[in-house]
Amino acid sequence: MNCEKVRRNAKRKGMTVFREIRSHKWTAARALLTGWGLWILSLVWFFPFVSGYFFNFKVPKPYPVTSPFASPDFFARGLGVAFSLSDPIGSASSVMWMPIGAPRGINQRGLADVGTFIFGIVLPFIVAIICGWVVTRFHRKQQRAAILLFAGSILLMNILLFARFAVNVGSRAAYAFAGPLSLYVLASVGGILLGGSLCLSSKRENRGARTGD
Repeated sequence: MNCEKVRRNAKRKGMTVFREIRSHKWTAARALLTGWGLWILSLVWFFPFVSGYFFNFKVPKPYPVTSPFASPDFFARGLGVAFSLSDPIGSASSVMWMPIGAPRGINQRGLADVGTFIFGIVLPFIVAIICGWVVTRFHRKQQRAAILLFAGSILLMNILLFARFAVNVGSRAAYAFAGPLSLYVLASVGGILLGGSLCLSSKRENRGARTGD
């Protein structure tokens, strides 16, 4: 009986959110533009900027080094992203997965490394909270619909990109990357929803304080 009631309530809320999105298409589009703009900005600027504090590595020089006083390696710091018009979908994947995918090329320990875990899971979670809070804060009339739409679009985009990735690289490589990517997506989507919830909670508290006054 309780399960049936929960199912009906969830269905009713889902239909309410869907109606809000259909009735306020411009607000929904603005919420997506705001959320995705902040998310992409963080991927192409913030994460490459802070990566220098997490990753230092060596790259072998492409030519023989004969001097005993010269190092045979280049010393590099930080990670970056690049977008190629020859493969826009693949480039979109590399940008979307930069925090979790880029460190795998230089750190074989993966998420077992503390720096990689913080950079690939914790930081995306914090950034997602900020993005979710901003989207909710600036779409007051349809806050719940705006945040659910943004979080759902992030989840859907990652699923579509991973499906293409699995087809291109094969099941073995896709399976090896599925675990870390799932944690990254969970942190991103969960952070967005948490940021939206924090904004909604603060709004209710403000209303309660005004009513008490």
